[in-house]
Amino acid sequence: MDQKYDNPMRRQLYSIETLITSIYSDTEKKARTVLSTPEIYSLKQVVITGCGDSYCAALAVEQAFRKLTGLSVSALTAIEVSRMDPTEKIGQSPNNPLIIGISNSGRVTRVIEGLMRYGQAGALTLAITSNQDSPLVLKADRNLVLSIPEFEKAPGIRNYVCSMLALFLLAIRIGEVLGNYTMDLANQYRNELVDSMKYVSQSLKDQDEKILQMAQKFSDVTSGELIAQGGDASSAVFIQQKMYEAVGLPCVWGDSESWFHTNKYLRDFQHTLTIVYISKRDNGKERTLEALKRMDFMKRIYIVVTDDEMESDYVLHTPLLAHDIFSPIAEFAPPCLLVSYLTEIKNESYSRGFAYPYCDAPGIPGTVESEIKMVSL
Repeated sequence: MDQKYDNPMRRQLYSIETLITSIYSDTEKKARTVLSTPEIYSLKQVVITGCGDSYCAALAVEQAFRKLTGLSVSALTAIEVSRMDPTEKIGQSPNNPLIIGISNSGRVTRVIEGLMRYGQAGALTLAITSNQDSPLVLKADRNLVLSIPEFEKAPGIRNYVCSMLALFLLAIRIGEVLGNYTMDLANQYRNELVDSMKYVSQSLKDQDEKILQMAQKFSDVTSGELIAQGGDASSAVFIQQKMYEAVGLPCVWGDSESWFHTNKYLRDFQHTLTIVYISKRDNGKERTLEALKRMDFMKRIYIVVTDDEMESDYVLHTPLLAHDIFSPIAEFAPPCLLVSYLTEIKNESYSRGFAYPYCDAPGIPGTVESEIKMVSL
């Protein structure tokens, strides 16, 4: 890799293995103890919420949380939780639902508002954050505070992975207490999460030069689209967000079926970066392959992201984990490295350097500067 293209976003990606190794023991202990055994036994429903990267983390663990715990689990955006979700279904039994609010800063208004609203209606509220002194911590019944070391600033990658780790560990613990699997299997799950970081690092190293070449190939793109479904959806949403934050380009995402109904009619596909997720164990894989066949017919160029063996002009490989419910913690990284290189090649500044009009200002609404309002439906 040409050193002139190295950048903070890339360095965050390459720091993940060391980061997870360093915080794992502390995070696992907190995930194990943050809820008491009686509280876990009382649970019937779990709602996980956040904004931006934190919502992606919620979406990433939704299927795993449901499978591991056997509970009803929903990943909802913070605006849904704070302003739209009916309160009549909250608090019908003790500690239900458990609502988990994720915010790295602990200062995002909608997440705070959502936990307050659910808490007032009788839910058990749990905050996942790295800010011990934040308003979110003060408003939650329980707190899982992540000890994330400081690192150079870039569009959130480290906090995203740490949030996923905490949520996966919490789900494993709940399922273990409920007797859904043995302690030995629970520990296998935990070990797989840590080991997956080695595979992520190796996949980045193995493909680094190829990914840079792809970024150079697609350096003239003016927009992006992600095609993904099921467990891959969170990675697609995450990469979509990085395209806006890092490169400053419009980007959309949808599943393979919606692509046929909508995205297929895009006019300027020559300048659109199309990234397609195809997981080996995806039940919708056949429909995605049909979409690729249609793209080939249209002479559209695309990048495939897969944990399977595939023949295509541009392929990014992600680790094939033993349990696909944990795949989101590994499969976002190679496309994220591609975005980091695009940012450098296009000479872009993260978040437009937070210069006007992208900066915050007193009295101007933002993620933190927003009035808290309690809505009852």
